Amino acid sequence: FSPRLDRWLRPFDDWIIRFVQKADGKFAYYLSLFMTAVTAIETILVAPFILFLLGQDQYGSIVLFQALTLVIISQLPKRFLWRARPFGVGRAKQKRWDMTSSFPSRAVTCSVVYAYLACEAYNVYSGGRGSFQWWFPVLMFFSILFSSLSRINLGVHYPSDCIGGVLQGVIVCLLGWLLHSSYAGGCCLGGDDDFCHAPHETALRW
Repeated sequence: FSPRLDRWLRPFDDWIIRFVQKADGKFAYYLSLFMTAVTAIETILVAPFILFLLGQDQYGSIVLFQALTLVIISQLPKRFLWRARPFGVGRAKQKRWDMTSSFPSRAVTCSVVYAYLACEAYNVYSGGRGSFQWWFPVLMFFSILFSSLSRINLGVHYPSDCIGGVLQGVIVCLLGWLLHSSYAGGCCLGGDDDFCHAPHETALRW
């Protein structure tokens, strides 16, 4: 991570870290741990298998492509960009011990992807694929907000890491959507969507 960029971001990062870490009680700590668990990457790794076992092929394939894209894309900056955790350089109180690179926040990336998948789940099971609901951006906003605050409160991420995580999450969602669209388009040339997947009404009766 560029030292020059780190110095430029320092006033912004440090002010927000100090403000967020004022919430120093047990409730804030356990809430931060809960949000960290909810937005763990391990969640999406098991989700496709469970969905396929339950016969939810259509939604399972959407989750699978997002999971594959997330796992690959989120590893790249961690391998090539090193940024010390805030607690490791004395810029935050240490409440959790993470040894990997701070930039970007993978938990925030996951919060973007999981919120997107929640919206996709609504469209799949309501029969309105592609429709937009007013609460989609609200869900996305609060998912990002709570995930970011939890990681900052634990002292393991800078606010700029969280912004990087949001951008990475958007990239993951777009690439995952494009890959799934290419797969579904090629698969379904011979018929409608039921040619690729069992309709979820049938799957639910299974």
